[in-house]
Amino acid sequence: MREILKLDRLKLPHLILYITGDGKITDDTFIYLSQTLETPYITIAHNEAKEIINGLLYYKNMYNELFNTRKLHKLKQKDVLLDALYLKEFPDYTQKNTRLHTILIFDDIAYSKLFKDPYFESLITKNRHNNIITFFGTQKFTGDAISSSIRSQATSICIYNGFSPRELATIYNNSSIKGLDYQELKRLYSTVKNDQCLYANSKNSEVKIIDLSHIRQALISIEY
Repeated sequence: MREILKLDRLKLPHLILYITGDGKITDDTFIYLSQTLETPYITIAHNEAKEIINGLLYYKNMYNELFNTRKLHKLKQKDVLLDALYLKEFPDYTQKNTRLHTILIFDDIAYSKLFKDPYFESLITKNRHNNIITFFGTQKFTGDAISSSIRSQATSICIYNGFSPRELATIYNNSSIKGLDYQELKRLYSTVKNDQCLYANSKNSEVKIIDLSHIRQALISIEY
């Protein structure tokens, strides 16, 4: 969620799709962060995800074509496209970030039937072409829980407290964590507390512990 907040502050995404089994958000961290997000977000259930994402990609492709041909601002019924893409207005042609980046958050995806559909596996492997940034929440990282093609796409991993040494070894061996060997990772992970997570980035080989206690305190203050 820290990464999502960074992207939001950079005003990079135009929309966040939060995808769960029943279309309801139960993650306390996102519930808290959603109050500070400038990016609009919608929650959708697994059984409607394919149709909604397909429709969104259709309008994004339409937007790209119109923008590239300088016809976007000449569109007569522009409100239809603006609403479909959750935009208030179209960017100016001189702006740098004119591509529409969409964030997809798949919550609790282990053993999900959603990814038995080849559509979603193809969607994830083509993220860059569709300007999609994907986040996965899972309690399992094994091959029977998440396909290897999806695991191999991960550039950043956040490992929370509670995994056994065997589970940690599985995560290490089935991910692209770089920068330290397993014994070093195991030692560092042993120091992770309940309100912390171990963060690993395969692009720059960064591995560190992130403190999340401020989020927990904020949640407590909201409850009371």
